[in-house]
Amino acid sequence: MILRFSGSPSAPFQVLLLLFRVFLFQVLLFQVLLFQSLLFQVLLFQVFLLFQVLLPLLFQVILLLFQVLPLLLFQSPRQTERCATPESVYKDPLRGLNLKMRVR
Repeated sequence: MILRFSGSPSAPFQVLLLLFRVFLFQVLLFQVLLFQSLLFQVLLFQVFLLFQVLLPLLFQVILLLFQVLPLLLFQSPRQTERCATPESVYKDPLRGLNLKMRVR
């Protein structure tokens, strides 16, 4: 933008326009920097969430799987026979009840 200050009747208007454009540029720059800082804060919060919440939760799930999977995969045949199947429930409906309940 070329400013003409020598004898131009619109010189004060052009100066005000230039100051307004500089002000708008500063506001826009501030908004961009603020937006970038907000994005940075969101990114930091996501990293914090990942390390403080999600990773320990993932480790707990992995530990639980290591505790439960061997029990499910490596059952002895006697343990599987003791488990109540639908057929055994129909044959003996009182199988799962304790002795006090059977006496009544």
